[in-house]
Amino acid sequence: VNCSYWISSKIAERLKKGTLVEISGRIFVTPYTDSDGNAKASLNCHANSIKIHSYGKEVDVIGAPAATTTEDKKEDLPF
Repeated sequence: VNCSYWISSKIAERLKKGTLVEISGRIFVTPYTDSDGNAKASLNCHANSIKIHSYGKEVDVIGAPAATTTEDKKEDLPF
């Protein structure tokens, strides 16, 4: 879903990959034709409000995950 939010650009600083958000606004579909002539559509939203429920992992400027600790954490998988 492609979203646009024009009320405040400062929200972009708080949105990271994995952040759980609730968005309300106007949903619409935009039809288009790709370079091969196939009919396609994109789902879009003009957001009126964005509510952050939980934050994702922080990432640095180039998109790599931020360092957390020097210790490796082992996951205890149930399978």
